[in-house]
Amino acid sequence: MVQETVTCRVVTPIFSRSEELADQTDRLYEFELRPQSVRGVLHFWFRAVAPRVINICELDLSKLPSDLAKEFKDEKFKGLKYLEMLVFGSQNRKGPFGLFIQWREEDTEPIGRFGVDKKGKTVLNFSPIIGKDASYPLYGLYSTKENEKFITKFLKPGAEFKIHVFSNDSVTYEVVLSLLKLVSTISGFGAKTTKGFGEFEIVKPIFNRSQFINANNFEQLIKEVEGKIRKFIEEKDLYKALKLERTPSDLVEFPSLLPGKYEILTVPVQGQSLNEVFTKLYGMRVERNGDKTRIVRNWYRELKYRLRFVGKNKTGDAVKDLVNCINGQAKEADIGPAIVGLPIVYQNLRKAGARADRITVFPSVETTEPDVSAKRKTSVLRIIISQIQRTYQVSCLLLDSPVTQRGELEHSERNARFRLKLTLTHADLKDVLRKLNQSYHQRMRS
Repeated sequence: MVQETVTCRVVTPIFSRSEELADQTDRLYEFELRPQSVRGVLHFWFRAVAPRVINICELDLSKLPSDLAKEFKDEKFKGLKYLEMLVFGSQNRKGPFGLFIQWREEDTEPIGRFGVDKKGKTVLNFSPIIGKDASYPLYGLYSTKENEKFITKFLKPGAEFKIHVFSNDSVTYEVVLSLLKLVSTISGFGAKTTKGFGEFEIVKPIFNRSQFINANNFEQLIKEVEGKIRKFIEEKDLYKALKLERTPSDLVEFPSLLPGKYEILTVPVQGQSLNEVFTKLYGMRVERNGDKTRIVRNWYRELKYRLRFVGKNKTGDAVKDLVNCINGQAKEADIGPAIVGLPIVYQNLRKAGARADRITVFPSVETTEPDVSAKRKTSVLRIIISQIQRTYQVSCLLLDSPVTQRGELEHSERNARFRLKLTLTHADLKDVLRKLNQSYHQRMRS
């Protein structure tokens, strides 16, 4: 048995709430980072790297015991499912490693405090660590509705937490540690990791995540994870059943780190505090010049706004087309923003004349991603926030993964006579990002 402790330091607030309200009066959920949540994240990124090591569709069933051969016979990704079982376990087989997480309660803080505005309406005054503009990406982690009020705690930036790993052998631990390095670099733990939250750095053993957040060095990190998985396969004699060759990229339906299927881009946003960075990413303001007003959307909001007009539809405005569909004036709408995560919710449509006040858009097929609901699809765009000395810098990771098959999307509107689709491609998204970054560079120079 190998027992090791990985010490981590929080970079951006980690949101992971307890299952039940800890305080009914204050409507507060405590911070709780559960082992199954950490394992789920490790599993997601293991699956992203595995196609670089094995052909996930191939498995020599003749090399397996009869019960396992029967279990994997009809699996689409036989090789992947078999390897996942041996690394993470399954319902019928205990995994070769376990873990638990340790943190200090005094390092947690509520997302904000309830208050009352001048009109007597309940509002949330956000923690100064994140600021009021974080309300945009942190939806779902709080509610100010009178009958549904709640707030959650987060683990504060700078706080340390420890991941205690227990594994059957050193080769298994090395796989886990390499995956933790990968998660530290491009992902995180808890909610809203695609929006830049939940990020951490590993301080023991020493690992400098910042040096790998670029196109050249990141490939080195992936190869390290790849090598640890290959070593696991070789030492466990799994190569007899598995096919040690890279999976053709057209066979992989989920997010992967195959060459050509990912890209790291620099985002022209930085700041001296997280509050400042979140404002520059998610804030919005109204500028007035005499009788004229202009809405200024910061980086991520501007991206979502531009995606609204990129779809190959008639009017070029996804929201207006959606309203026309609901009102029976159109038969289809092209929902471009769906490429950065599903489901998405459009609210207050009645203000635009629609019969429905709210509609939710879902992926049309069940996801093949681990630990993800069948009605969700992870965003292909992940915000990465790193801290270099006293400056926070922003990058993004693009994962070339289909958001839906055949371009069809489901929605919550009953008895509808219209269809929703997504024609925006990964190449389109990259082009929108390129133009958006160019415009921000010009804005900074001026």
